[in-house]
This record gives sequence, structure tokens and C-alpha cells, in this order.
Amino acid sequence: MRSVDEPIRLDLDYIQDPHTVADLMRPEGPVRPAIMPRGLRVWLVTSYADARALLADPRVSKDYRKAQPLFQRRASTPDRPAAYFTESLVAHMLNTDPPDHTRLRKLVNKAFTARTVAGLRPRIEQITGELLDEMARADTVDLRESLAFPLPITVICELLGIPEKERDTFRDWSTVLVSSLPGEEIRDASSKMAEYLTGLIAAKRAAPAEDLLSGLVHATDEGDQLSETELVSMAFLLLLAGHETTVNLIGNGVLALLRNPEQLAALRADPGLLPNAVEEFLRYEGR
Repeated sequence: MRSVDEPIRLDLDYIQDPHTVADLMRPEGPVRPAIMPRGLRVWLVTSYADARALLADPRVSKDYRKAQPLFQRRASTPDRPAAYFTESLVAHMLNTDPPDHTRLRKLVNKAFTARTVAGLRPRIEQITGELLDEMARADTVDLRESLAFPLPITVICELLGIPEKERDTFRDWSTVLVSSLPGEEIRDASSKMAEYLTGLIAAKRAAPAEDLLSGLVHATDEGDQLSETELVSMAFLLLLAGHETTVNLIGNGVLALLRNPEQLAALRADPGLLPNAVEEFLRYEGR
């Protein structure tokens, strides 16, 4: 460990094992300057109390319009681009502060109701069952390719009403957008994704279907509706929130159980522990 005032460089080794670095940092300096793998200068907070206080502080902002120039100033290399994603993909409610966040959340809730979510369960269970049946027929399988990846991307494509013949292309863009590939490739996929979603939204506006995206296009609250940019970014948020998180949950959860066989045995002995186990998987290794 170096001086707590000197930035620590977070390389790919850190991404693979952040817990070891965090364990070393907490006693010496739980708040440290750091440099991300792509060169962005940040602050790394490893103490629970400090992280909770920071997240509750109203001075901390998530507004993407403020973030872009900040990222440019904090880049460790002067030629680093301000953004890899087009604005229409980042203008969603997770990148906004109140009152903008409040307004967007209210509109989204008009389409994304508890009843809507509950109605997804039978189809998700069917897709999962089909994927598991395919795995059972194979001699060996890659968990990520056979289940963790196809399950969420299939569900999201159905949620957005993406035609089956276009899903492979959509999947290719999605894979690039959540990868660590060079920025130029991410920008290219971002532009193509934004263009595709714009066209898809126009189609839903002209001919609504029984899917969530159609509901978002036509959701209103006292005459207010999501703008074109907000609709594109919301569709993209559904992709990120449902895709990357679920892929990581399945892969990291199974890996954690294999590394801790006593926990795997306990879960097999009592399947009633599964809801709490899922929450713990998300907490323990949510990347």
C-alpha cells in the first residue's frame, strides 16, 4: 500500500478481486483517490459508514449533464473522450436528481406496475425451463452462454417488443455496451443502439402492442409524457438494469456457492433460504 494521498490505480486485477484491495485500504484510509482502468480519476470509498453517509448527502449528484464535463476534467489523459454513450442513452432516471428523477419515476410507474411485473413470471419461468432443459441434454455447458446471458436478453427483447429476427443484432450491441472493449467500439454500438431504439419507439407509437415499451410510449400523468430522448434512454436502462445485473447475479452467485460448498449444501437442504440467498449474492458480489 502507498500513501493514502497517492491515487491507487484500479487495473483489471482489481476488477477480478476488489475485496482484497478494500480489506487493505479500510484500516489505512477508507477514502482514497483512485484511477479507473480507463483513466478516470475518482474517489474510492471502502467503509460502509462513509459510503452510506455519502449516498445520503444531498450535495452528491447523479445528473449526467453535470457528470460529463466533470469526467472530462478528471480524466488522467487529456485525449480521453467525455463520453462513450450518446446522450439519448444516458438521459434516464438513474442519471438524474429530483425533481427530474421524481417526474420520470412517476411516469415510468404508470407502465411498470406491480401487476405488470407479476404478469411476467410465467413467461420468464418458461424461458428458464427451456434453457435448463437444453443444458440437461448437453455433456458440458458454459453457464454464462447457456443460461446467464440468454435468459435476461430474451426477456428484455420480449419486454421491448423486439422482433425475433432482430434479436441477434440487438444482443451483439448489448454485449459491446457492457464490455471493456475500446471506446470507439462502444461509441459505435451506442450510436446504432440509439438509432434502433428511436425507430422501435416510432413503431410503437404508430401501432401499440402488448409490451412494456408500448406502455411507456403512451404513459401519461396529468398531460405529461416521456420525451423521445427519455423514451430511448428508458429503453436502454431496461437493457442495462435487466441484462448486466442478471448475468452477473447468476454467474457470480453460482461461483460463490462453488467456492463455499457448505453454503451450497445448506441451500440444497433448505430451498426456503433461496430468497435471502439471492439478496446476499447481490450484496456480496454484485458486479
